[in-house]
Amino acid sequence: MSEKNRRFLTSLFQKIASQGWGDNFMSALHEDLEFNAMGTSPVSGTYQGKEAYRSQLIKRLDDKLESWPVPIIDTMIVDGNLACLQFHATGGKGKNGADFNMSYCWVLHLENQQITKIWGYYDAFKMNELFNI
Repeated sequence: MSEKNRRFLTSLFQKIASQGWGDNFMSALHEDLEFNAMGTSPVSGTYQGKEAYRSQLIKRLDDKLESWPVPIIDTMIVDGNLACLQFHATGGKGKNGADFNMSYCWVLHLENQQITKIWGYYDAFKMNELFNI
């Protein structure tokens, strides 16, 4: 199971890097996704369901971003249905000029080649700058 999930995530992030987040990422998410944006920022909190994640978090970011960051995986640990991805992103820029290049750490739970849970850790300072806080 671990190797299958490793291949799935590697392929997913390669697609995102070459084609953008959009449908590539959304198609990998389970309908009952639970996305936990950790820390303290304008987007922190728990988003229940794929549609809530899209409308309450992704749309807010899309409204603020001139260009979405391109992810580059630095480290991936996969153990069964759990994975930990440490990645950095380049090319992210806010409409307000904010630098949105940062490092991330996501812990993911996968089932049947879909992401069911994400605990996302990121640079809250850069997120606050994007939202002018």
